[in-house]
Amino acid sequence: MRDRHHSSRWAEDARWRTLRTDRLVLALARTPASTIRLLEILPIFRGSPVQVLFAFDPTSAYNDGVEDLIRGKAKVVPWHEIGSFDYDLALTASENVTLDSVTSPVVVLPHGIGFHKDVPSSSSEETRTSGVVPARYLRDDRVSMVVSHPDQEKQLRLTHPETIGRCVVVGDTAFDSLVASRPSRAYYRRKLGLRQGQRLVVVTSTWGQDSLFGTRPDLPRRLLAELPADEYRIALILHPNISSWHGDQRVDQDLAFSDLAGLLRIPAAQGWHATVIAADLIVGDNGSVTLYGAALDRPTLLGAVAPSIVPGTPPDEMARNVTQVSPDLPLREQVDRAIDAHRPGRFDALRDQMFAHQGKAIDTLRDFIFTKLDLRAPVGSASLMAVPAACPRVQEVRSFQVLSRLVRPGHVELQRFPVPAAVRRERPGYVAHLCVREDEPILAALENASVIVRDAVADVDDAVRWIAEALRAYESFMAVAAVDDGCVVGTRDGRSMRCVGSGLDPSLAGSGVYTLVRLDAAVDGPITIEAGGVRAEFSLRIGKNR
Repeated sequence: MRDRHHSSRWAEDARWRTLRTDRLVLALARTPASTIRLLEILPIFRGSPVQVLFAFDPTSAYNDGVEDLIRGKAKVVPWHEIGSFDYDLALTASENVTLDSVTSPVVVLPHGIGFHKDVPSSSSEETRTSGVVPARYLRDDRVSMVVSHPDQEKQLRLTHPETIGRCVVVGDTAFDSLVASRPSRAYYRRKLGLRQGQRLVVVTSTWGQDSLFGTRPDLPRRLLAELPADEYRIALILHPNISSWHGDQRVDQDLAFSDLAGLLRIPAAQGWHATVIAADLIVGDNGSVTLYGAALDRPTLLGAVAPSIVPGTPPDEMARNVTQVSPDLPLREQVDRAIDAHRPGRFDALRDQMFAHQGKAIDTLRDFIFTKLDLRAPVGSASLMAVPAACPRVQEVRSFQVLSRLVRPGHVELQRFPVPAAVRRERPGYVAHLCVREDEPILAALENASVIVRDAVADVDDAVRWIAEALRAYESFMAVAAVDDGCVVGTRDGRSMRCVGSGLDPSLAGSGVYTLVRLDAAVDGPITIEAGGVRAEFSLRIGKNR
């Protein structure tokens, strides 16, 4: 490690150190996406005497949220100090970081897959190819660009000749982590709250006006409206540039009804890997998450195709060969067809065009970085770690539009759609109704409920009192209240019933009993209610609430 003799407070105060530091690496953060990738590759330094400092280049239009990502995870030095002390290597995952004050060799990591998108330039009215370091920096042999496949090096050789001799093929550490973590799929699905048999549809969007979220922001809500909630869950992965530019409030505003309908919102910083592994279907655009999902052999549909895709690149091939979601056909039909007709291995050729050194990228990257540092890497493989489970932002659904039918005596089948997303629907042979919990924030749902439900367990006397109050306060035909051994039911025309069964969901039971009453099929005895993979069994006692 060279002497630290300049004015940086951190560098000159070596007397305060506790840990041996043989090399100093400066990680240059600029946007949320590039910062997330930098944080993901820090494990290559495990077990080594390398100190990593972060500095934040605030010049990007997408700089909001970067400091929050770094805070508490790494030591940060002010940007204005990076030219005032020595360090051995600078790492960044943004091709647009300002390198004029950087004093060391620089390694530029990708924050996505390849060079396949033309984006607006921040320095002119023209466009540029995303991911490519500006030519003025590549004239300096200190700068190296990490790529995941030799085809990317060949592409840049033709379109950006200044990259010749600057590219280093290492593979893709994110893809290798996805593959290595795939055996934990059941665990990741359980952490997302999925039940056995539920299908997970993952909607993913890159940023920009021609992205999926830019062109079809209503797609998550439409999926929630058209896919029965007990059979499907919908998750959303958005590129962090979207909220960095518009702010969380605006994104929340656009997704407000989808959130109330149970949308699984996946944080940008952590969880997208596990969600892609857990998916039964990816619905995406030309963003990297869509490509990762396809490379992981997930069934895939395209919700948007950007005209800015560079011809001949993997997303261009996807656009020509993967089915696009039709706005004119029922979504459930398209979703089920894509899942059921998927041919395993369909995207293998695409995968092999994107990722070299599969399974070895982290070792290849570590060896390259430590060579640049002129430091011996720790003994042994830089073993991959399992990707972390997703902790989605999700709201519990409190009300459903229900289509129900009697399939045989005492056996009711339901399809439930979350009210905040659902459109009113009727179906021949089915009883259509709204089943609404008393804590539903959408007042119109409470006002139009056929069945109103209290799921807070009370004793029978309190349940009976609440039912009377609810039927006076609302126009509902039926009120249902949970008790220890099931639930109590009352109707506007004076009937009372008990559903006796352990662990009974009062909304499920309420919709089942409502169906039986409407069809004049309610009788004492065993009742079975099914909704997708959810099943409730109880004994119905008519004329009794005790």
